[in-house]
Amino acid sequence: MKTLRSLLVSYRFVSILSFFVYRLLIYVALRVNEPPVAVIVPSSQTVHLPNNVAILDGRTSTDDTKIVSYKWNLEKGPISYQFEPKSQITLELNGMPPQIK
Repeated sequence: MKTLRSLLVSYRFVSILSFFVYRLLIYVALRVNEPPVAVIVPSSQTVHLPNNVAILDGRTSTDDTKIVSYKWNLEKGPISYQFEPKSQITLELNGMPPQIK
């Protein structure tokens, strides 16, 4: 979202014969930084044994400025699953135990 804000600039010119004051009103757009939107593809995934690998992709995430890094966190899962957080655009999950949701 952009809003306009005015900025008043004054310039004064003085000479022996005359005195001038110039005023210029400038409107500048102030941008409000919006939070990024994280998108994981696929949004849900079923892994069938004996395959126990899932790949999650965050490249369709967006930000109004620029995405500078990614951080993956495990929010829910079995205690026995060892997760190492990564800071990359995709995440490959290996060795998932059966019934992980």
